[in-house]
Amino acid sequence: MNNQATIRNEKEIVIYHVGGAGEYGPVMTVIQHMAPHVRLVVFEARNDTDDFEVSRTYTENGIPTTVIFKGVDGGVGNAKFYVTKYPLSSSLLPSSPLAAIENCEYWWCHTWAQNTELDHVIMVDTVTIDDIMDMGAVPPPDIISIDAQGAELRILQGAVKALTKALCVVSEVEFHEIYDGQGLFDDQMKLLTEKGYRLFNIAHQQKWHPGPAVGEGFLTVGEACFMRYAADLPYIPGKRGYVPIETMTDVQLMRLAAIALSFKAYGYAYSLGIALRQRNPELFAEYSSTPKYEFIAQLVNILDGGKEQYLRNPRYWIDEVRVFFS
Repeated sequence: MNNQATIRNEKEIVIYHVGGAGEYGPVMTVIQHMAPHVRLVVFEARNDTDDFEVSRTYTENGIPTTVIFKGVDGGVGNAKFYVTKYPLSSSLLPSSPLAAIENCEYWWCHTWAQNTELDHVIMVDTVTIDDIMDMGAVPPPDIISIDAQGAELRILQGAVKALTKALCVVSEVEFHEIYDGQGLFDDQMKLLTEKGYRLFNIAHQQKWHPGPAVGEGFLTVGEACFMRYAADLPYIPGKRGYVPIETMTDVQLMRLAAIALSFKAYGYAYSLGIALRQRNPELFAEYSSTPKYEFIAQLVNILDGGKEQYLRNPRYWIDEVRVFFS
């Protein structure tokens, strides 16, 4: 079913964020760069977090924000939610014995077992991202952001339809099991590349130590950013990590360019802007005069104006863009 909440301006970038308890991680850069063309939908399994207050603040500052107090999972029903004494580590999954002795360099504890010491277990109602999207209470997502303490893969598996519409996924990833039975980075990577996403960056990397926190630790946790990779290629059977650019709508190209620009993927934003200008010059001109989106057109014009210099000096564009965005 549809209602008024699904009506959106085509320039609006819709972000679904799961977990985080009031902290929205790398997508903050999109919120900051593209407001007021942002709508935020936040999912939280518990109602004792800061999300409601944060959402009111965002709404008052021109970013419509909806908080849905549901546990997001790979299926509909109810599930155990393990509330830890350090609440930010609470999860749909219990802590893994594989990481119990790991020193994660947190100032408040020595080991992961101490950090995830169980306080109590509650039951939470669960929904999938696809179910939320199908209900029509909020528009489909352009960005799916997940900080769900080990349940990220399960959540993505419940977002199969949403992933075909979305343009970017930002997800916490683990390279070693820290929650019991969780999916790891390679599992998320496989799922997302099969949907046409390409890994852009892994931010906020954490290196943990299976012993004293001395010297270099093992790469254990990070926040991975995947963007839909629209390539000027036909469909090639067996290839993954891209979608033919012809399968993207004009509006998707511009929203994706805005997301890429927010993450400083300037070369990719330029390629998307050029593709839109060639395909639909009228829409490109309209966006060129729209606050925030105008930076895409300015980027295209800067790089276009320096093609000859670029051929003589491969670093020419790098220096020009640095000056423009400094």
